[in-house]
Amino acid sequence: MSKGHVVVDGAICKCKFGATPDVLTVQSQTKAYINDSAASKKLIANTMDLGMPFQAKTFGPCKLKPTTGGHLPCVPAITQWQNPYDKVVLSNNGQILTENSKAACATSGSPSVEFTFHGQVATGAPAPPSAEEQEVISHLDPLASEIALEDVDGALPVQAVSHNDTVEETLVFKAYFNRTVMYNGEFGFDWMRQSYLPVSEGGDGIVENFEAFKKEYCPAGDNKVWQYEGSDYYVPWVAMFPKQEGVELLLNGCSYTEFIDITDADIVKLPEKNGVYFKDESGHKLTEVKCSEINDGGVFVTLCCDQPVTKDFVLELKDKNNKVVGKLNFFANANYKQLQFDITPVRVLRSISKESDALAIATKINEGFGDPNIALGGNLKKLENYINTNALNQALLQCNVGRVYDIVINEDEWITDGLIVEEGCVFKGEEILTKFYKEFEKKHPIRAKNRGLLLFLSPISNKDIGGKGELNNIDGKSLVLYESGLNDSGIFAHEISHVLGLAHSFQSWNKRSDIDYFNERIKKMDKTFQYMLDNNYSKETIQNEWIQVKDEYSELRSYLNLYYRNPHTFDQATTENFMDYKHLTEENEEGEKVTIRLNTKKRTSFMKFQWKAMQDDLIKFYSKKE
Repeated sequence: MSKGHVVVDGAICKCKFGATPDVLTVQSQTKAYINDSAASKKLIANTMDLGMPFQAKTFGPCKLKPTTGGHLPCVPAITQWQNPYDKVVLSNNGQILTENSKAACATSGSPSVEFTFHGQVATGAPAPPSAEEQEVISHLDPLASEIALEDVDGALPVQAVSHNDTVEETLVFKAYFNRTVMYNGEFGFDWMRQSYLPVSEGGDGIVENFEAFKKEYCPAGDNKVWQYEGSDYYVPWVAMFPKQEGVELLLNGCSYTEFIDITDADIVKLPEKNGVYFKDESGHKLTEVKCSEINDGGVFVTLCCDQPVTKDFVLELKDKNNKVVGKLNFFANANYKQLQFDITPVRVLRSISKESDALAIATKINEGFGDPNIALGGNLKKLENYINTNALNQALLQCNVGRVYDIVINEDEWITDGLIVEEGCVFKGEEILTKFYKEFEKKHPIRAKNRGLLLFLSPISNKDIGGKGELNNIDGKSLVLYESGLNDSGIFAHEISHVLGLAHSFQSWNKRSDIDYFNERIKKMDKTFQYMLDNNYSKETIQNEWIQVKDEYSELRSYLNLYYRNPHTFDQATTENFMDYKHLTEENEEGEKVTIRLNTKKRTSFMKFQWKAMQDDLIKFYSKKE
């Protein structure tokens, strides 16, 4: 326990994201004040001192506003004061601030502004208050009365609220989980990154509609962001298999009451629920952690799941008084056996260069993640391991990469059709995947009917892209890795995810009015055919009507399917998401524009809404039937 002095005009503040202090100026009221030793009036600071109540109106360079030339200057905008003395309400409806109160700024979105000096000046022993002053004191003295301050004229003596008057305060502690620096995609972990937050809250504002997006981090089963100490607490999501090992998280914490010492009695209790619990680094079950430990760099904890979980739920962290101080969402995993699927690799070989094409495919894979001493099938098993342990496993998906098939194409025919250009060295065209599938179906008709995916491996490049996944067809199953992408396991994961229903993270969508029109158009067509069936129209009539609308119907259904499974849009090349990348357009030696696609960050993770989208698509179209 500790006590804090009442804050008055002239108090000194600092911001943890700033470089210089500033002086508080009380502008919210003119009636409640105290006197210092020089008989100067000191207006009492309160929770209505919002906006920019400071003398210099800046805390210097702001750490939350980095630029290439340094940090932009702080422009404080106080939105809320936390931890006031709430037993007295001033005539302006403000509550008295103490030296332990903190302010949230619009830039940081957190309680970042605090007091380093309360502003009161000690006096000698004052004269006893007069009868008139006693009446005023009865309204104001926080230690003598709990009623609201009434409108009062005239000076209030220092005895009314003296520098010795204090208010009691208890420790307020927040706990939260982060990934460790060793994380490499071994399990699913999705949280509200700083960059996702709006600029007004200290973030980069990379999300198109933050108000809709932030609901992804509500407590499981809720549609409202959890409030902790007056601020939004975005609850992260974790996904893991039952019995999975090595799910290590970093448990961090921070105290909202900096002037109170954290003791050994201050703990965070770790829950056990639905077969999910925590272990320490020694492998012992962990039920509590000291606040002092997680406040000083964090504590590594291992998350365990002893049994399948059928429904998303929330793990609640509590302090010694059983107050909830943190939360973690656990993603249901009981359906993991339904999320297994086959990938059939297919080499695309040209009839005039089969051996060199096969060598080109193997060589490029070896450059990236393969081993030249292992046959292609063995290296593709290494790819399978990567997908199952560092990529799609985050959504609880598991693939089996089967035996390698071949298709041999007549290069001259493909050149004539415009699908191979530049003297046989580049594939081109939107119909490449359809053409590959037809060739495979013709040669391997039984295998083509498999519910899994077809992975075509190309010995030559496409000058625009490293790979392509069949995204726009709802149940399309094909993807191709061109020569330039064969050495990057991340591109394999990216293109597989396209087939499983994920759009690019920066995908732009039609206006809401267009989406509404698409839905109405689909309903109208459905209603038309239902009417024809109910009224015994001939098969020929129905078929003729279907021929007229089937392409439009398929296109609209595919678009809506993507739209609803990919509800959020991010600025391009700003995330580590598997569905993000950067592209540059340059001119080659012939003056032609060539698109070069680059990753600005290592692609490591999927988001929780992407986990769900891939699961839905996989179960519907591609998973193994049990």
